[in-house]
This record gives sequence, structure tokens and C-alpha cells, in this order.
Amino acid sequence: MVADDAARELDTSKLATRFYALLVLACGGVLLLQHGAAGVLERLLDDRSLRTDLILGLGLGLSLTVASRVLVRVVPAMNRLELELAEAIGPLSAATASKLAIASGVAEELLFRGVLQPALGPTAATLLFAAAHLGPSARFGAWALWAGVAGAAFAFATAHTENLLAAIVAHVTVNYMGLSWLAARGELRTPGSPDSRGKSAPRRG
Repeated sequence: MVADDAARELDTSKLATRFYALLVLACGGVLLLQHGAAGVLERLLDDRSLRTDLILGLGLGLSLTVASRVLVRVVPAMNRLELELAEAIGPLSAATASKLAIASGVAEELLFRGVLQPALGPTAATLLFAAAHLGPSARFGAWALWAGVAGAAFAFATAHTENLLAAIVAHVTVNYMGLSWLAARGELRTPGSPDSRGKSAPRRG
């Protein structure tokens, strides 16, 4: 069981990382063509406000994480969806969660806030970001709606700072915290795992 989980985690991590790496390369190429190397660097960060943007991004990411935890507790549809996602993801190591969070956060911000927001405007880019989180069933509507809220916050951060750093930091923070929570919840509910056996075993004596 442990070996199977490790193999699944490795396969998922490799596939997702390769996809996001290709997305980064594609978006980076578009930005290079549009702005040149110096322009891309300016789009990514502003060294005059580096510390402020980092703090803003971290604060925004943690605020969105707290808000999502509250929603999961009070909205049954969000709770059911989180459980379904947790069981699908299963246990993840901290290293894998970090890798996936960084890869997805950077790639998606380059696409939606770096490429699409200047071209289409923040509203259209946010709607596309929300649509990208629609799943195969209506149950994922809640996830897409929440992604739209988070996307609007990332769009605001990008417009306010005039670079992508705060939005990237916020997005990576949200994804890392979310993946860690899903992985922990999935591990607790995985049949045959030490935690699930411990919770389901009858108490004696």
C-alpha cells in the first residue's frame, strides 16, 4: 500500500510538473516576444517594492486560505467536494506538495495575470481562471466559484503592484496550504492506512 501510494504520488507529480513547465515556457515565450527580457523582469517583480509585494502576497494567500477553511466548514457542498478531492489525491509528501504548489502557482499566474489580463482585462481573465477550475460534474461548480474569488484577488494584487510577484506568492501559498490539507485529509481516510486503522479499531478494556 505504501509503495503504491509513493508510485502514484511520483507519477502525478511528474505529469503535473511537466505540464506546468511547458505552460511556463509557453507564457515566458509570449512575454519575451511582447516585452523583451527586461520587460519580462519588470512584469515579474519590482525591486523597489520587493519586500512589500512579498508581504502582500503572503498575507493575501493566508487570508484566502483561512476563508476557504471557513467555507468548507459552513458550506456542505464545499465540504463534500474537498472530501472527494482528498480521496482522489491521497497522501502527498511535503516536498511534492511544495513542488506542485510552486509549479502551478507560477504557471497559472504567468498565463492568467501575465498574458491574459493585459490582453483581455482583469474581468475576462478572472472568468477564464474560474472556468479552468470547472470539473467533470456540477459538484465542481463550488470550486470554480471559489477560484473566481481567488482569481479576482490575484488580479487586484497584480493591478495594484503592477507586477506578478504578490499574485504568485499568494497563489503558491493558497495551493500549498490547500494541497497539504487535502493530502492530510485523504491520508486519514485512506483504507488500510495507519491512521484509519487506528480510528476504526474498537477500543478494548
